[in-house]
Parts: sequence; structure tokens; C-alpha cells
Amino acid sequence: MLRIIIFFFILYYIIRITTYESSKDTPAGEFLGKSIGKVLYAIEKHPIFFAGIIIGMGIGATLGIIAYNN
Repeated sequence: MLRIIIFFFILYYIIRITTYESSKDTPAGEFLGKSIGKVLYAIEKHPIFFAGIIIGMGIGATLGIIAYNN
């Protein structure tokens, strides 16, 4: 579980840095940077909510795999 959390933090910062860099160059990159920036801002404001969504998706996928294999 800790590895997953660390992975998402690293992914978060990679996306944040790359969108910031790409938003300077082109209008499309600027739009992408703004839209992803809004999502990242929402995650920063409500981290528990998004963590619950991610955990819920993991539980749902696990139950789906168990149901499929039985």
C-alpha cells in the first residue's frame, strides 16, 4: 500500500512539472496545463476524497477479479 502511495506522489509531481513546462510553449499545452492544473488543485484541496475514490476503485477491481475467477 505504501508503494502505491509513493508511486502516485511521484506521478503527481512528474505530471505537475511536465504540464508546467509544456504550458509555456503552445496554446494546446497551455490548455492541457490549465485543465490538469485544476484537477491537481482539487486533489490538493480534498486529498481524502480522491484517496477514497482510488481505494474504492482498487476494492472494486479486486472484487471483480474474485467474482470473475469464481
